[in-house]
Amino acid sequence: MRVPLETLQAALRIRDGRFLEVMRSLEDPANFQNPAKIGSLQKERGLLQPFHDLVPELERVVKDRAGAKELLSSARDAKDKEMTTEAEAELASLDVREEDLRKEAEELLLADDGLSHRDVILEIRGATGGEEAALFARDLYRMYQRFSERKGWKVEVMDTSASERGRLKEVVAQITGPSAYRYLRYERRPRGASTPPSPPWRSCRRRRRWTSPGSPRRCAWTPCAPGAPGARR
Repeated sequence: MRVPLETLQAALRIRDGRFLEVMRSLEDPANFQNPAKIGSLQKERGLLQPFHDLVPELERVVKDRAGAKELLSSARDAKDKEMTTEAEAELASLDVREEDLRKEAEELLLADDGLSHRDVILEIRGATGGEEAALFARDLYRMYQRFSERKGWKVEVMDTSASERGRLKEVVAQITGPSAYRYLRYERRPRGASTPPSPPWRSCRRRRRWTSPGSPRRCAWTPCAPGAPGARR
């Protein structure tokens, strides 16, 4: 079912209101001597910033679209072909922009579930296959590293175990960054060399778990769990 635009705007305004409250708290001298509170407020500001930026943009497009519809109606009543063509083109452009913003709003609101913005504890363990499995686990970890770099996240190794040839038998890492768990929450699955590992952003879009067929020689298990609030950074 399609969410009414008015409902989306109301939900966005609630979060925008909280953003303004956070900004006032950050500017309140009474909080300057409380580094922990300031840090918490700054993090919340970062999470709410996309809502704050989206509200005026969506409202502007909605207003412009209403104006374009009125202009089109007037042009048709006046039987002005040139103005009608221009108004139709403008309205079509605004329809596309409104749809893009609607999708962005829905994505932001769906991700705002209390877990999506937490950090991630990533574990990769090589399974059967000896050195080949350790090699595959190393390549898999590097894939997550590169993806994290692209997203601007920080990867901190908490524990690791190397094979005899210096490959990776097991690694536990903490991934810290905005919406890290939102993108990696569906990465709980075994991976096998018989089916090349898909990048995490693709599996996130599919929203389903994948189980490797058969028993490939090289495989690894990659559970992702949300870091606890206030976890070590």
